[in-house]
Amino acid sequence: MTDETTRAGTVFIVGMPRSGTKLLRDLLNRHPEISIFPNETHFFPRLPALIRKHGDPRRRESFAKLYADLAGMRFFTRIRAQGIELDRDDWFARIRGGDPRDVLDAMFATYAAMTGSRIVGDKTPEYVTQVPLLSSYFPDAKFVHIVRDPRDYVVSMRKAWGKSLPRAAQRWKEWIRKFRRDVEACGADFVELRYEDLVAAPRAALERLCAFIGVAFRDEMLSLDRPAENLGDTRGETSIVATNFGKWRRELREDEVRRVERIAGVLMTELGYAPANAGDEDVPRWALEAYRFRDALNLVRFGLRRDGVAGALTEALPADRSSPPFARR
Repeated sequence: MTDETTRAGTVFIVGMPRSGTKLLRDLLNRHPEISIFPNETHFFPRLPALIRKHGDPRRRESFAKLYADLAGMRFFTRIRAQGIELDRDDWFARIRGGDPRDVLDAMFATYAAMTGSRIVGDKTPEYVTQVPLLSSYFPDAKFVHIVRDPRDYVVSMRKAWGKSLPRAAQRWKEWIRKFRRDVEACGADFVELRYEDLVAAPRAALERLCAFIGVAFRDEMLSLDRPAENLGDTRGETSIVATNFGKWRRELREDEVRRVERIAGVLMTELGYAPANAGDEDVPRWALEAYRFRDALNLVRFGLRRDGVAGALTEALPADRSSPPFARR
């Protein structure tokens, strides 16, 4: 075990999918003191059950079994493909207690030592609904919540995966409201950032985030060393596309704009957007179930087009094996 680096903080980037979380992660990773995992973890809610299954992780045999189980999860296979391997013995040597928070704290400390970073973290958009859990694991964590105009959000969800507009708008409203309730209830340290502000004025947005995280802003954070996006209109870009918002004006019909605003307009107003129809209607649950089924089929079709049968199975199965199929997006 090496101790050249002492981890000074943990950061979680959360938000709705297709809201700029990948871009933000990769811009923050340009800072030499920050290392956000390059792939989404997803498995944190599953960890308590795995620890109960294998026993006290402070016992070498128990941790070896836990490590073997984790190593087969999508997060670990994907970071290995990028040449990142969390050494089992190093990770084990850093565990100080038998709870999930001790295992994760040791995991983050291992990554800090590997990367030489003071600040480490995770970008898993769906953790926007997991603030109470994450706060219990990392009481001093900082949360960066990135939000996007839901009219552009539903456009991007439809383009990427064929998602239904009403369900996307309903989830946008419900998940963001849950995040806001949770951070208040947990007393979590968080900052909220609009995607539109990040791309239109990146220096100001990143200076604000650096001050929040506790590092000095660096000019190299204004560009990427590799494309952050592999879907959507900014795929392949290594620069920040300052005009990548407001696309709903040409992509949505008038009735579709009204539908989104009637579902999410009240929250939009709170976040500084300007809906013409500031409603707060809920999509009926029976309709959401129908949309969910259709969305699931479109997600499988997306995987099939991209990677064949293996891709279809990847999209159908949950990333952490603890959620129902099709629950990821």
